Amino acid sequence: MKIDIIAKDAKGHEVLIAEVRGIVLDDDAAIRTLDYLRELKLPARFGMVADPEWIRIADLENPEDRFVCVLNSKDLLRYYQPDFGEKRIREGFLTTLIEAWLRDIAYRWKSETPPELDQLSAIGLAEPLKDGSTDSEVIIEADPVY
Repeated sequence: MKIDIIAKDAKGHEVLIAEVRGIVLDDDAAIRTLDYLRELKLPARFGMVADPEWIRIADLENPEDRFVCVLNSKDLLRYYQPDFGEKRIREGFLTTLIEAWLRDIAYRWKSETPPELDQLSAIGLAEPLKDGSTDSEVIIEADPVY
């Protein structure tokens, strides 16, 4: 199975696993995707579901948690692609933009204060991402029962 993005801390430990969708998901579909990420039992504390309108983040260690943070994709990603949201976007390009934002959080390559840094700090995600890395399209072995 393939995970769209895995973000790691500076020591290489998984911090965030993310699924990116090219279509807008309702909250129920996002919750089902996050539940699926929980079932993978990867060591990452946070899960993310991103689509062209919303970036939803959950604490994977808390199964009762719906979302600890919901961000507007258009507002956030226009910082990296000024015309974002004006036309249909391919899922691969959306993944690239999400990864660029996560790398900006890690290295401040575009801004000293990347978009929504305060929100990620408030949920405890910004600090582990500092000096970390991201991998995209990561193939993992899944339990054959699923």
